[in-house]
Amino acid sequence: MRVEFVCAWYDLWIGAYWDSSKRKLYILPVPCLGVALCFGRAATAGGEHAARDSVKERARADRAEEQLEAAEKKLKLLEGSAELLKDMAEDYDVTPSGWCDKYSGKVDAMVAKLENEGFV
Repeated sequence: MRVEFVCAWYDLWIGAYWDSSKRKLYILPVPCLGVALCFGRAATAGGEHAARDSVKERARADRAEEQLEAAEKKLKLLEGSAELLKDMAEDYDVTPSGWCDKYSGKVDAMVAKLENEGFV
């Protein structure tokens, strides 16, 4: 809680007033002069909550960026797999006899990459 002194020519009233949006209790024992008791988030000095919220937002943005990079990496891997399958299908129509020898190593390598990324 923080206490602020209030002096405002337009506050021509005596009593107490609760401002729920600012979380302040205004107490004016004399017209135009009084105190404001500040509670909660609005009461902190120096932007403490704003700084903490900013750190949280930055951490959230960093996590989102990491997830995006991981998704892009997986997409590239899948695109590479699709390209390999396309090449294999085209070659099979042309030369089915040496097809297994030509692509067995490439297929094994691609399956290993997919397993490492958790696809298989």
